[in-house]
Amino acid sequence: MNELFEIDEDAAAVIDVVLEELCENSELVELLNCDRARRLQDPAFDNQKIEALWKIGYFIFRLKMMDFDGGVVPHRVLHATDGRTSCTHVLAIIERQSSYDLKHHRVQRSVADYDELGIYRG
Repeated sequence: MNELFEIDEDAAAVIDVVLEELCENSELVELLNCDRARRLQDPAFDNQKIEALWKIGYFIFRLKMMDFDGGVVPHRVLHATDGRTSCTHVLAIIERQSSYDLKHHRVQRSVADYDELGIYRG
């Protein structure tokens, strides 16, 4: 996150607000486990499973956020929930254009972290 603040302070601030809001609101956290879930009020976001990863057993979602002017933040948060603990893990913050590229180093690191955390694979 610190790296993102240095590159794109506005996007980092929106992501920070969304993640804080999620931490403080259990109803919103539940949306993180729902495909195509959407919140329209600020901070607005859209949540969707990454199909290619689900097909190989990694239940990883991507969170797309909107800034407070309605624009799309150019980064995505990749996350997964550990069913044993109900803990949602942020695996990566990645540029929008790379968020579905399975060969991208941050996506690969997210998969490795998923395995290292011992999150259930389907």
